[in-house]
Amino acid sequence: DNSNDFFQEYLSNKDLRDYIIQEFIPSGEDVRVFVKKGEAITAFKRRATEGFMTVNKGEYTLFDLSNEPESKALAEKVAEIFMADFMAVDLMHKDGKPLLQEISFNPGFKAFENKVEGNEMNMAKEIVTAF
Repeated sequence: DNSNDFFQEYLSNKDLRDYIIQEFIPSGEDVRVFVKKGEAITAFKRRATEGFMTVNKGEYTLFDLSNEPESKALAEKVAEIFMADFMAVDLMHKDGKPLLQEISFNPGFKAFENKVEGNEMNMAKEIVTAF
């Protein structure tokens, strides 16, 4: 909640330059954007149904990137910086703005294919054809 949190017991002997410290955003939602050859091709939203973790216990829905140009642009910029043929960019939103949460060059897509209704994309094919 504030800078005093950096002095908690676990961090007291650590060199904080060795860590990436991310703000906790209690939204209970995140978005995974799949980027292929520089273009955000699809995305899904995960919403936690228990606690704040979105993975495994949540609702999964398609995320329309055409309605979220800032999210699309951020994901594509991240892929450009990393020169990625294929990757997933996980975003969270705060005050209506997308924030980078995590990147993956070997992203899981099982939940996307199995839990997202209306998904017609074959993600394995998209990955293979990216290289």
